[in-house]
Amino acid sequence: MDTQKLANGESYQGVCMTRPCWNSSTSCDCMRHKDCFWFGDNVNGQCRNNQYYNIPPTDLIIFLDASSNMNKRLGRYPNGYIGALGLLQNWIDTLPLTGTKSGNNNVDGQAGMRLMIYQFCGRSVYSSVTQMSGDRLELLSILQWHETNRRSTGSSCLAQPAVKAAADMYQLLTGINPNRKRLAAWISNSEFSDSSSLRVGGLAALEARLYVATIRPVPDVTQASSTMLENNAKLTDNTYNIQITEVVSAYLNNVRAWAFNNKAQYHNEPVTFLNDDITGACSMFQNNSLLCNRDESCLYQPTRVCRHPTQCPNLGCQEPEPSAPYKPYRCENCITINTRVRRSYFFNLPVFYNQPYCSNSVCTSYCDQAGCNTNPDCYWNFDKNYCYRKVCNYTDPTSCKEDWACAWNANKSTCRLNLCTDIPDSGNCTAKQSAGGLSQCLWDLTTLIGPKCKENPCMYPDPKSCIKAPSGECMWDPNAQDGAVCRRKSCLYDTENSCIADDVNNCEWVIQPYIQPFCRQALCAYTNMSLCAADNRCRVLRGTDSIGTAWSACREQLCSYNSSIDCNADKNCYWNATDLTVTPQGTCYEAPCAKLPNEVLCGENPACMWDFTRAPSMCTITDCARFGGTQSVRRDARPVQVGHERLRAEDVP
Repeated sequence: MDTQKLANGESYQGVCMTRPCWNSSTSCDCMRHKDCFWFGDNVNGQCRNNQYYNIPPTDLIIFLDASSNMNKRLGRYPNGYIGALGLLQNWIDTLPLTGTKSGNNNVDGQAGMRLMIYQFCGRSVYSSVTQMSGDRLELLSILQWHETNRRSTGSSCLAQPAVKAAADMYQLLTGINPNRKRLAAWISNSEFSDSSSLRVGGLAALEARLYVATIRPVPDVTQASSTMLENNAKLTDNTYNIQITEVVSAYLNNVRAWAFNNKAQYHNEPVTFLNDDITGACSMFQNNSLLCNRDESCLYQPTRVCRHPTQCPNLGCQEPEPSAPYKPYRCENCITINTRVRRSYFFNLPVFYNQPYCSNSVCTSYCDQAGCNTNPDCYWNFDKNYCYRKVCNYTDPTSCKEDWACAWNANKSTCRLNLCTDIPDSGNCTAKQSAGGLSQCLWDLTTLIGPKCKENPCMYPDPKSCIKAPSGECMWDPNAQDGAVCRRKSCLYDTENSCIADDVNNCEWVIQPYIQPFCRQALCAYTNMSLCAADNRCRVLRGTDSIGTAWSACREQLCSYNSSIDCNADKNCYWNATDLTVTPQGTCYEAPCAKLPNEVLCGENPACMWDFTRAPSMCTITDCARFGGTQSVRRDARPVQVGHERLRAEDVP
């Protein structure tokens, strides 16, 4: 009875509890809960706790220390044996089980887990049943039996009877259920007295994997607990040194990794691109936005830290203590200092009730196509009868490329998942290769949001296909260290700072009238004027200042227009209609100011100014000189027209 609700005249029967995942029978109902994930199809699937979303059919035997060493205070529990049973009870409520009772062994292809729970340490092992159970209520009754029927073995502990019991059971089940995983887990705070004579070869032959948790009595690892761990490790190398409160959180929670024998996921290691299952539970991605946003069932979004809105993230999701008859404290009025909570109405501390986290997309909570279609970010999958979030569903290359999780397939004109953006570091990024040995990914330093791994747009084996690549980003490099190769062009940066910072590739930021600024490899950066003159993209500028100093510089050729409109719109050019050496008549020439090689000579000419608004900067005519009565050629200033064929201009004689 809830006496507070009774006093308020509300319904007072029962207690509000978190609904376990197995209580949901439909995928949409399951996915509404952040701790749950639907595994399998809509008809035969199961709603599972995120941590066990894809655990294969598995049998697990648990051996619980029943010696007097366990039957005393351990950590916060007055009785470690009873405390461990309580932890097992809560844990069982989170497991995906087969639903079959003890004695029903014909479950080879049936999804879910079965458990057998024994007391051990004596010359025999004890339980209220003799076979595996996958029935939740039956397992809870087994735990109740163990609580009231502990068989004390004194302070010594034998492990070999437990090994034999596990071998006998799995020997029986191997012929009936050959495809189920076979595991055995020991929970003990005793040193195995028969460790030197343990024989586990029979279990190894049955492909059963063994795990041992040695419970230390204090938080710190002591010499005694280390010695105990070393002794018990003779049973198996898969050992855990834990506190009693960590029996589930740091030990049994790894059962999914045990079932797959995936050591990369032991000890709740975070999911990375190396061990990612793209059909996996969203919460497994935690704060990994790269992986989360690639999954149709998930979305990286602000998620409530605590289960209930009245709980305080800064207090470990506890509610503030009441302060009647005064107004209640808010989370912002509380702070924890040295494990003690301090409260004051004068406090107004920042509290982050939500944190970015990978959670189930709202799309997965729609139960039918009609509901799914009401959300423009969702689509209905007819094959699976399931609503998913749209991922890389774009129809144009621009929108597709703006989404970092996606890549545009130019050959098929479709948007798909990017093959590389889930990799967070340069080493693994550049190491990924295609079946043909080409680099599949490259580490891109040119993005506005920092370095990222992206698909290599230049995976072409020959120069012809390389040069014609639709992306326009590729070039054939015959001088590459490992032989001629198609590679991405250098200097494809989006910002000026990142562009000019690349000294290795000699990049320069280009700012010119009527075009978007861009980065490129520097043109005409020669200091040797002979080399400059030999490059038909460049021209040599020469001049002598007022004190007789000769200057020279190399600059890119300008004024390669074949139209008087385009030419006259460029202040650094002018159109000479009397030049009869070309057809049609007329030639675009560089203006006199544009031919001055540096700021010194430019500054000595009153009609000229050094233009820092261009990059690379150069000498250009002043506006007053351009439109005034000076010796400079006057031209109209109509906007440049694009699309005209360009011809190389000749120098003014």
